[in-house]
Amino acid sequence: MTDELEKRYTLQEVCEHFKISERTLHRWLDSGKISGMFLARQWRFTSDAIRAVEKAATRTEGQKGARKKRAYTRRADKAS
Repeated sequence: MTDELEKRYTLQEVCEHFKISERTLHRWLDSGKISGMFLARQWRFTSDAIRAVEKAATRTEGQKGARKKRAYTRRADKAS
């Protein structure tokens, strides 16, 4: 009986895939945005974990009504 193991990706491979820094990927791990395993003193990620992040990103990008907050607020002119 042959048991196929799912490919596991390294931290560097995932960073290259998403075009992010290692620090950002560590933040994603801390926040729970991506799940990974720490094996033999190295982080490993499954393709399912990578797909989950991609799926979540496409859901939030396509939401209607999402607006950016303004960096300033308008004030009504005071008539003296």
